[in-house]
Amino acid sequence: NKFSGEVENGILSLEEIRGRVTFDFPSFSFRGLKIIVSLPAGFNSPVDIDSNIGDVDFQTECNFNLNVNLSTGDFEAYSLAGRFDISSDTGDVDIKNAKPSENSSITVTTGDIEIENVSNTKIRYDSSVGDEEVYGSDENSNVTLTVKTDTGDIEVNDN
Repeated sequence: NKFSGEVENGILSLEEIRGRVTFDFPSFSFRGLKIIVSLPAGFNSPVDIDSNIGDVDFQTECNFNLNVNLSTGDFEAYSLAGRFDISSDTGDVDIKNAKPSENSSITVTTGDIEIENVSNTKIRYDSSVGDEEVYGSDENSNVTLTVKTDTGDIEVNDN
């Protein structure tokens, strides 16, 4: 897969030029795109990621404004801070360390959400169809993390 990218007003934008889907009958398999993001220490410009098909994996600490919008794909991150808004129509979200400094959100239509090591944050959550195991909400915090999935499980600080 190839990308074109540009920085405009301090925002890095990547756009997929081509992708691949393979079908093996009688069943089909999907080989989507996987975007692996590694940014240098001290990077602090906002990042917006929009992807129709594929996974996003943030392998470095992120302490800046992050907006991720996935149609179909999983999102993984080692450490998120700052403000982040993650949404996926179909896919799972897995964050190892979440320390938002501003109100943030994670919204999934169909998929599970798992977030570990959330502290000093008020947690608001809702799963229409699925289990909810949420621990460690700080009701006195001025920062709120809103976590929602229509169909899927939510696990926060469940380790």
